[in-house]
Amino acid sequence: MERQFIPIIQGLPGVLEYASQTFAAQLVGAATNLGQLKHLCHHADGLTVRLHQQGYDTKFIKNAVCAAANATRLATNAEIQAQTTEAATKIWTVQAAGSIKFYERAFCNIFSPQLAFGVGLNGTYVVEQICGVAD
Repeated sequence: MERQFIPIIQGLPGVLEYASQTFAAQLVGAATNLGQLKHLCHHADGLTVRLHQQGYDTKFIKNAVCAAANATRLATNAEIQAQTTEAATKIWTVQAAGSIKFYERAFCNIFSPQLAFGVGLNGTYVVEQICGVAD
């Protein structure tokens, strides 16, 4: 079975990129009104300086917060959940792909997409990325 990697950032840069996506979604999701997001967008430079020191993609975080601040409504819990699930799945996939190199077949024989969904990961995406086919 040949793997069909959808473009994904590998290694630590990937983990930090997808962690930035998770953090941005959680910031946006924590807002209870658009005014909070507008305030955060206006003062994002102070926040992003500290986040940059930790390796986060601060441009992405600021852009996500400011885009949400300019929306006509707050994102729903389901939308935030979908964003955090996607980013968490990408982090997990990068980490798994790096740790099972040369053992993909064994991994694919035991990995359960259904159980992955139960812990907040997109199991289908993991199978597509590591095993090369959707389950």
